[in-house]
Amino acid sequence: MANGELQFPLRGEALDSLIPHRSPFLLIDAAEGFEGEWFNCMFEIRAGGTFVQGEEFDECGLVEHIAQTAASRAGALRLMGMLDATLGYIASVDGVHFARRARVGELLRSRVREIQQLGNLSLVEVEVRVNGGFLASGRMKFFAVE
Repeated sequence: MANGELQFPLRGEALDSLIPHRSPFLLIDAAEGFEGEWFNCMFEIRAGGTFVQGEEFDECGLVEHIAQTAASRAGALRLMGMLDATLGYIASVDGVHFARRARVGELLRSRVREIQQLGNLSLVEVEVRVNGGFLASGRMKFFAVE
């Protein structure tokens, strides 16, 4: 993949170039790309998956999915030559609201956008929807290492 050229959606090995997570801890099936200022990802909840308890995807898994969505955005920006950072750390998770737990078989559609940046610290907003309805939202601060 040449600098600046990404063909969305990214799945499999192409998705591997965005974030370091691998199965069974990879909680994104596809990075769908940018829509305005928002970066979009999707993930299907599967029986027996990490963070699945019975028929439900627990809140810890949803927060991790949100973090991986934000990391995928940063990875895409890096590959497009718009970000120099190669590594990032979660500095905080704030104001996360859950409408309910996701269930096995549901397709999560998440999106993230940067709200503010100060040096290597970024504040992002994330929303997760399922079947067109609200599932969760929150904000995260990330510290990027160049």
